[in-house]
Amino acid sequence: MTAYAERQQQQHQSWPEAEETDFESVVFMEDERVQASLGAYGDSAYANQADALLLTDKRVIHISGDARRRRSVFAAVSDISMVEIAHQPEGYRAYIWAGLAFITAAALWRVLENPIVSLVVALAVALMGVYLIIDRLTSPGERVIAFKAGASEIRMPLSGGALSDADELIAALFALKDADAKPTRRNPDSFAPR
Repeated sequence: MTAYAERQQQQHQSWPEAEETDFESVVFMEDERVQASLGAYGDSAYANQADALLLTDKRVIHISGDARRRRSVFAAVSDISMVEIAHQPEGYRAYIWAGLAFITAAALWRVLENPIVSLVVALAVALMGVYLIIDRLTSPGERVIAFKAGASEIRMPLSGGALSDADELIAALFALKDADAKPTRRNPDSFAPR
């Protein structure tokens, strides 16, 4: 038995039954077992995050939001056509804050009466805006995992140390898909009467 197969077998023994999970918003199917997870069961990499991703032997389940705004997305394992781990750009929020910093710097420079104090304070605030722009330009963005099922997509942000966990979850997903794709052998002695 390979090291990977041994680790998978140990993980299967340690996963709780689907009914034992603490996700009230998820109704599990009969005999559905959790195969892998990200952000569930006290994963330390997701301690401050409200997202969790469960891979069962039948579905991929993404749970996000806090208790009041819980959102669950489900996709059948057989429907998943592609999995992607990528960097998602952060958007324009840093540029907006930088623009506000420049406007505030100009206002402080005009409002404060002491010319030296107004220059120092305005320069400090403007430098914060410059820092925000440089940080946004040099940041690769947030790392996400995306599961594509037809026209739909399940996306979840990945925490720093969760990349190896994500790789294991992807391997488990495609192992399930491979097991489902293999044809079952029929007994040649039995046949359907006509």
